[in-house]
Amino acid sequence: MKSVILSILFVLSMTSTSALAQKTDPVKVCEKLISSEAYIGLLSEPHEVRQEAFKGVLICVKGVEGMAKRNDDLAVSLLKFASELPQDAGVILVQVTASALQQGAVADYASSQHNLAALHNAKPGSIVADAIRQDDALFMTMTRYAASGKDPRSLFNLAMRLDTVSVQEGRRDPETAYILLTAVQGIARDQGMDQDEDGVDMLASIKAYKDRLGAELGPTAVERLIQTAATFDFTSLAPR
Repeated sequence: MKSVILSILFVLSMTSTSALAQKTDPVKVCEKLISSEAYIGLLSEPHEVRQEAFKGVLICVKGVEGMAKRNDDLAVSLLKFASELPQDAGVILVQVTASALQQGAVADYASSQHNLAALHNAKPGSIVADAIRQDDALFMTMTRYAASGKDPRSLFNLAMRLDTVSVQEGRRDPETAYILLTAVQGIARDQGMDQDEDGVDMLASIKAYKDRLGAELGPTAVERLIQTAATFDFTSLAPR
């Protein structure tokens, strides 16, 4: 296990972005708290120690610029190694990354909210599914929070869900789905998000989905919905 952990540290050190400039003491402290060394070190610590460590992480992601993204990027990077560890260590690593993402979610960082949602909608039989309780209600709650923060991946996921069945009313809502797809199309293009987590062409998927819904709704409705999307209040998507 030690050799695997050292390998993780080596890969992360070679692939991670350069550290933020250390101009102030809070930044230096947060960079130490939110680091591959610190998070991997938590693997051998009891749950109580991990909880205390993440209290400091929450302060950082809430109050120090750039730390929410640093924490989110690090958690996603570490998660990729979970399946390479022995089962018990892999489960703990997933739980550590989930705790890291939870801090970002509490701090209203949309990407962490999306990534935390994904942990609760994992592929059956995966190391994530073994480590994290799968909960569709929690998945949708976090997806809605992330969508309200304009995370394009969660907007797309929510659109697909609304096209199937309205979470709140128990019926399809293709019009809201079309509005979200119109909005996410522009956001994804602006952010350069050409592919989703599985390497699928995101913009092509959005266009295909929109074309299908557009054919169902008709040109008059489509014109109205495009206008609505231009002034859409994303905060209305948050859970109530």
